[in-house]
Amino acid sequence: MAAVARKRGDLTCLVAGVDAAPDLEASRLAEAYLDYRVERVVLTGTACVRLARRIADEAPSLALAEIIDLVPLVAVRERAGGGDLLSGCVPGRPSTEARAYLRVLRVRAPLEAAFAVQVHPHRRLLSEAADLLGLPRTFGHARPRRPGRGSGVERALRAAARDQGAPLARLVRPVDSH
Repeated sequence: MAAVARKRGDLTCLVAGVDAAPDLEASRLAEAYLDYRVERVVLTGTACVRLARRIADEAPSLALAEIIDLVPLVAVRERAGGGDLLSGCVPGRPSTEARAYLRVLRVRAPLEAAFAVQVHPHRRLLSEAADLLGLPRTFGHARPRRPGRGSGVERALRAAARDQGAPLARLVRPVDSH
């Protein structure tokens, strides 16, 4: 998707995650092989908690897993400022509430929209395209992972909850909104 978007104009790839997260490591490889700038938004555990709580406040009907997966996107949104963001994918099949929140964030996920009929049918297509372009095998054959895991946000939030002696759900939503 980035290659197509790059043809339409200047492109900066923003990747958010905690230090040494798989997504940040993958961004280094992408930067070495693809013709666009990559900026990394390195998150601390404190930032992950702040962003998760913000999402929970702004969209209280979101499931906890969706909140965790949205933290990297909100971090990128903060860094990018205004304008639309293109996202390579969003996790699974987002709920109606998650789709509404993505619209508020002005995030568009063209691949998900194009392949909305099935769950991730584009993996094989993307793998074949990466192979044909001569990209390293890790580009097109990476195991799928939810944004909260790939960014390390889930691990950081679980560590913060453990440090505070609170369940993860209570850390993210200190006061039950229901």
